[in-house]
Amino acid sequence: MAFTKLSNILKRLGPTGVLGLALRKIAKWLRYRSMLATVPTSSHVAILKNRQNTKQFPELAFDKEAILLQADAMLRDMNIFFSFPYRTRNIERPWEFDPLENKYWPRRHYTERKLHDRDTPNDVKIVFEINRFKDIPTLGQAALLSDKKEYAEEVERRLLSWIEDNPFASSVNWSSALEVSIRLISWTTTLLLLKEAGFNTHEHTKIRRSIFEQAHYLAADLGTDKVLPTNHLIGEATGLYLTSMLCEFPGNQDFAKRAKRILEKEIIGQTFSDGVTREASSWYHQFVTHFFDLAHRVAIQNGNPFSDEYKTRLSRMKAFLRQMKVDGNLVRFGDCDDGLALWMEGNHEIWKDHIFGTSDIPDFPPQNYYPNVHHVAAHVNDAFLFLRAGEFGMGGAGFSSHAHDDFLSPIIYLAGLPVLVDPGTFVYSGDQVKRAQYREASAHNGIVFGNGTGAIPRKQFGWERIRPDAIIYETNYTPSEASVKASYGEWPEHQRTVKINQTTALIEDLFLDTVSQHCEWRLHLAPEWIMESNPSSFEEGTYYFRNTTGKHLTVTVNGNFETISAESYDYSPSYRVEVNGTLLRLTASNPAGIFTIQFTIDTIN
Repeated sequence: MAFTKLSNILKRLGPTGVLGLALRKIAKWLRYRSMLATVPTSSHVAILKNRQNTKQFPELAFDKEAILLQADAMLRDMNIFFSFPYRTRNIERPWEFDPLENKYWPRRHYTERKLHDRDTPNDVKIVFEINRFKDIPTLGQAALLSDKKEYAEEVERRLLSWIEDNPFASSVNWSSALEVSIRLISWTTTLLLLKEAGFNTHEHTKIRRSIFEQAHYLAADLGTDKVLPTNHLIGEATGLYLTSMLCEFPGNQDFAKRAKRILEKEIIGQTFSDGVTREASSWYHQFVTHFFDLAHRVAIQNGNPFSDEYKTRLSRMKAFLRQMKVDGNLVRFGDCDDGLALWMEGNHEIWKDHIFGTSDIPDFPPQNYYPNVHHVAAHVNDAFLFLRAGEFGMGGAGFSSHAHDDFLSPIIYLAGLPVLVDPGTFVYSGDQVKRAQYREASAHNGIVFGNGTGAIPRKQFGWERIRPDAIIYETNYTPSEASVKASYGEWPEHQRTVKINQTTALIEDLFLDTVSQHCEWRLHLAPEWIMESNPSSFEEGTYYFRNTTGKHLTVTVNGNFETISAESYDYSPSYRVEVNGTLLRLTASNPAGIFTIQFTIDTIN
């Protein structure tokens, strides 16, 4: 494996690139060691800048009741990370405690590459999520809307508690620059809101000192030494840029310039020209789009705009993000960990306008097909089709960190209802078996020939071996129908056509020549669909499902299928959560000719 990894690095970078990588790693190591030595001896603090006069948005109060309700729950120490509760009071070292495993992270110096050990919890993502302080801006929102000091006092209590429990560079919560960055964005956003509300939480010396320490740690630990820069570097640079533009401290101007250069480079390097992230994940597309958007707003507000090229690419990124939503919810493919650049209760866009300034990014027209990345994201009234081809994942073999083996695996909505879905992610480092299960081809809606696709996942992230590019070579769209014709790179004797209209979807698999292999189809129905058919009647070729609202789904299959069965599968609606869904599994030996599966929604109860 080590030889394979080295071979992939050499193939990607070449001898000159490897030398440049070595120099960057040495530079970062020196920068990091210097930071560890000099920051603790410094007496400097970070001072929140005075804001320019901001436009008032009456719409902020539209969600006041919901914001205050959530903030009041936080006053009672009722908090949620992902979909799980956690406490910050009456518990020892709450910021180093994993409430799912009921286990503490030992207090010591960690790095991103050296985290888990025998004495640590299994999934660092749990403690990371809690320490991102995702929900703390809600207290700032509540303080601004109500003028009640209880919310400012709770912010101060939580920040001071964290500072007490996390000595500089001496806990798991200093191990990742991305986590430091997201925490700084949440803290700074909250302090801006409290300052506007007339509270002086931002003046507390320990809080100012901690922001200074975290900003310098972040600057020293930026992931500029990676073989392949990813969303981590985007998130890290955004946090450094925002903190450095919104606060005054020694070095902040240089930090801001450096972060801005990184963002200008990565928005081009990590996305296709049609604006889609190279990481093969809709959730990570949303993640980086929000980072780039936050940086852009702060740049405008401070008279330091990004380039026209940056703005054009961000416009296209936002357009794809809008296209990947059905009824306001993101359609998920690839890795999904529920991570957010910044969470605001209520109308997220209005609050960002108020805090960071409005965006001047023009709306880019929607597209049904993105030819550079080879993705179909087609809306037909309130039906939707997503299909992915193109490259397997960013960086190719040895990389492709957030990609799943999901080529030509349609995600389909009909009449506004999910029909075929991506099963999700469930977990990262906490369970290797589950991690592999959710990434492999059998967890998606494609077709597999013989013993598999040949893609081999690495332990937690990335793929040792990937598949050749899948091909989309025909797309057609009318106001009432969308269709796409595609083929797998390794199986040119097969063609897949997918069509949708408002209430019907058709998957047609054409075998141009007889395939001398066993083939298997797996179709993952959205968990809301409950089977009405008697499984013993499967040879009849038509199967019936219903949901709790009384809608009906009919699935009709045609072709020389050898077996057809309905099985249970695990669907992950959010991180570390699983629910049961129904999987249709179909097989054929030596298939030839046409095989079809049709889905029809009856919207009449």
